[in-house]
Amino acid sequence: MREARAGERLRPLLVALAFFDVGLGGLATFFPSTYFALLHPYADAGSPAYLLQRTGVLWLFFALVEGVAAVGRPRPALLAAVGLLRLMDVPADLVYVVVAPDLGRFGHLSLPLCVAFNFVAAVMLLGAARRLDAAARSASRCSA
Repeated sequence: MREARAGERLRPLLVALAFFDVGLGGLATFFPSTYFALLHPYADAGSPAYLLQRTGVLWLFFALVEGVAAVGRPRPALLAAVGLLRLMDVPADLVYVVVAPDLGRFGHLSLPLCVAFNFVAAVMLLGAARRLDAAARSASRCSA
């Protein structure tokens, strides 16, 4: 029961992640020039928007998974899926901030914060998924 309440406490995080990824994914997919202006003010005018738009669609998928995980009772598999998606962004953003030569001040400030936030969120979500799964297994053994 305690584990279920802990999973419920993650709902605001899941909702916030979903809204963030809808915003980021929507910006990248439908307004790539605005994304470039914010994060890559020194980019060449001919930067390949299609690559950014592809990534935007991936972020929109993240938002879908986060939204589904936020609805109803906490489910270990969905919490683990969101945790793994957040964890995937940690090395991706580290590489991004190191290799992107045209990042502006906003990019240099926000990307390291995203790395730290995504790591912490992933650890929280994966830990909650593990605890919920263990509690469910224990409950099923007790009822058998």
